[in-house]
Amino acid sequence: MILASLCAFGFSASVMGIFYLIMSTLVFIVTHCPSLKRDEYKVSIWYIFQSFVFYSICSILYTGTKVINLWQGLIPFKVSGIIGICWGINYVCILVAGPYLPNAIQTIFAQSQLVVVYLVNFLIFKNKLFWYHHFIIGCILMINLATAWGGGFDSSSPAGFVILWSIIFMVNAFAAGFANNLLEALFVVSRKNLNNPYPLHGEFSIKDYILAINAVSGFWSLVAAIFLFFIPLLAYRTEFVDIVFLDWSSFVAMDGQLFILGMGLSSWIYTILSYFILAETTALWMTVVGQFAVIAQLLFLANVNDPNYRSIPSLSDWINNALLCLLCILYSIGQPEKKDSINNISSCFIGRYYANGIAQSFKRNYHVVNDDC
Repeated sequence: MILASLCAFGFSASVMGIFYLIMSTLVFIVTHCPSLKRDEYKVSIWYIFQSFVFYSICSILYTGTKVINLWQGLIPFKVSGIIGICWGINYVCILVAGPYLPNAIQTIFAQSQLVVVYLVNFLIFKNKLFWYHHFIIGCILMINLATAWGGGFDSSSPAGFVILWSIIFMVNAFAAGFANNLLEALFVVSRKNLNNPYPLHGEFSIKDYILAINAVSGFWSLVAAIFLFFIPLLAYRTEFVDIVFLDWSSFVAMDGQLFILGMGLSSWIYTILSYFILAETTALWMTVVGQFAVIAQLLFLANVNDPNYRSIPSLSDWINNALLCLLCILYSIGQPEKKDSINNISSCFIGRYYANGIAQSFKRNYHVVNDDC
């Protein structure tokens, strides 16, 4: 049991760590690249549009035209709208706030989503955790806070300026964590009817759902990102119109588009793989595993040659990260199985919200019968 848990943890941590490393490093380059300076909001809009197109094409190639029926069932706001809005907030906040915070601080603040995921899983989903799971979560949070405190902020910036962009950056992490919780609930209630010969509604499998939910939530993310214009307005102020609407020279340059495409490719692969992990385990398990990705990013950025991107942690930071590795491994031992939380998630208000939304949508758009979800 313990060996199996460690093997599963090692594999999932390695896979997610590699692609998170690529994605987050490219995000960091995009937000600090001189040629893309102040194009972050355009990058977020363009990236979301790319994702919407990518997942739509993948859905059609994998499932065929029948995926249109699945999109009809998932596109209503009650089913995918909040998930999409959360991801829109995530993309805009992380890209626009990124240039104003040191990379070491970004790396730590990104783990704020662990707080959201843990609280929702424990208090709302009531996933069964042992006492040492709570203890380890607490230790992980304390180490993150200690690392952030030791890393320091740019003293040349006013305190109010740093606090503002720190809050905006952490909002992205909270939104991402909550989106993962909502996806976990969506996957659970979609498969609750165990007497159904199909694992999900109609002839659709979990692979179909993962591609389709990314496509339709991408639509809502795009809508949300457009309405989040006030965040880049805070950053660009009087130059907002010129930067966002008039100056496209650096954004359309080849090197800028290659960075954005690379960020998209690594993000899409990371998202698909992480959703499979999420569908089989829990959002809390996936978030804890993601701690390894943070350490991988620190290792990479400490060894890059370009001084614009190099970020060398102190000895205490390395010790803290080593402790994080150990705690993540310990957390994997005795991790509750997904099946233990199905009834709890289905009965909580988030589960009932999605159960009602999915049932109404599929009955209206896909004519599902004899479904008690």
